[in-house]
Amino acid sequence: MPANKPEERGNLTPEQVRQYEADGFLVLRGYLDRETVSDLVRGTEELAGRVGPIQPGTPRVQVDRIGEEYRLRMIEPVVDLSETFARLAVDERITGAFESLFGEPAVLFEDKVNYKQPKGGSPFPMHQDFPYWSKYSPRLISALIYLD
Repeated sequence: MPANKPEERGNLTPEQVRQYEADGFLVLRGYLDRETVSDLVRGTEELAGRVGPIQPGTPRVQVDRIGEEYRLRMIEPVVDLSETFARLAVDERITGAFESLFGEPAVLFEDKVNYKQPKGGSPFPMHQDFPYWSKYSPRLISALIYLD
């Protein structure tokens, strides 16, 4: 398929853009291929091995106490620590989708990896970040990629 087709570049279809504008969100199930997802899973595991100690007060790290030990809850930022996530931040499948919504190139504002540990861990409840970040830009968007 030619590289200028929306499916190849990662751009959204006009219908997906309309759905986003109507609903304020868009779910793209199966958007990334298995190889990319496997690479991201490996990247989260490698990233977890690069930070530490896993305890309260460690820079970049949030932890949960599960049983008698601390476990990772979040690492932020990550693109400077992980080639996997640095590549993802500029992957045209991601940036192209945002460009479809913004009508111009998107700029990475914040990056993090959230971990949900088995048999414990605090939730990441639904919330809006816009009130916190609106002073920086009137146009912000989040991408969540769930890995299992």
